[in-house]
Amino acid sequence: MRMEVIMVQLRNKGKVGDKVKVKITEGDESITRTVKPETLNVLKQQADKLNLKTAEELIYQLEGEKDSLRELPLSLIEFPEFNVPKRFLESIEEHGILEPPIVEPLGNGRYRVIAGRRRLNAARLLGFDTVKCIVKKGGDSTVLTLVENFHRTDNPALEAQLIAKLIEERNLKKSEVARLLNVSPAHITKRLRLLNLIPEIFEKLKKFEINITVARELARLKPEEQREYLNNPESRWTVEDVERFVKQKKIESSARLALSQVSVELETPAIDVDSEKILNPQAISSSIEEERSTIHGSNKLIKDMEELRRIAETIKILARDNRAIVENANRLLKITDKYLPVEV
Repeated sequence: MRMEVIMVQLRNKGKVGDKVKVKITEGDESITRTVKPETLNVLKQQADKLNLKTAEELIYQLEGEKDSLRELPLSLIEFPEFNVPKRFLESIEEHGILEPPIVEPLGNGRYRVIAGRRRLNAARLLGFDTVKCIVKKGGDSTVLTLVENFHRTDNPALEAQLIAKLIEERNLKKSEVARLLNVSPAHITKRLRLLNLIPEIFEKLKKFEINITVARELARLKPEEQREYLNNPESRWTVEDVERFVKQKKIESSARLALSQVSVELETPAIDVDSEKILNPQAISSSIEEERSTIHGSNKLIKDMEELRRIAETIKILARDNRAIVENANRLLKITDKYLPVEV
């Protein structure tokens, strides 16, 4: 390969500064490019190591845009070689590579993969000559390490931490992280939700002491509710038990919200109806029977039943979209019907 400087001090429209027009020849083929003097110096220094194709890629790396989509020869991309699953290979063969791999220039006309090792290996096994890649100029070695660690781990807790690190430290969006890691945006969202776990439960997940389904359910709860489950000696870490607990807490939360919005003027002191009793109307029924046996209990009972009916009817309105609460409110109304006329 030989280089010939055709024109020196070629003004680049006054925007960038002086450039040099250079012709590079190899055998019967040649290319002509306009480059910065610094690029020409690098070309001269590496002339004995370059061929026409790598020289053209090196010029692009030194002169091109920071990030761009390019069709690159597979032979110029450095990536670890390994076999890929048959189903993945068949998908690439049928549909092509839908998400371009991400590579970074090495400064010698070659590239290193940041994300997309499986796709590149599929292309290699299928005999592709070129692959469309996203070139990230000035790649971040820390990001590359995080990506490699993500693909090596099979631990959802560690995945969540790595994703959070990419977002927080590198100021990346979820969609950018999904593309970088070659996973779906939904996968990113699900993993990040695991960070809602309190440290003790998150550690259990990291040590595989609980499974991912249990962890996802508990991550829906407030920290104090998670700690309640953790510290309960009767808690069992099965999917069924955790789902039952989560459902119970959601209903309790809805009941508290409904009760907090009940505003009626009371002629007598308010009947004490907490969320636990809303969930268990039988508890109210039992307290009513006790009330009957007390002196003046009958008169107070009627007033309390009137108030309880108003609360239950209000709850039905406020919680109309929550079937569990509405059903319990109806059960409360049936209890009041035993002691009150149909119309109060």
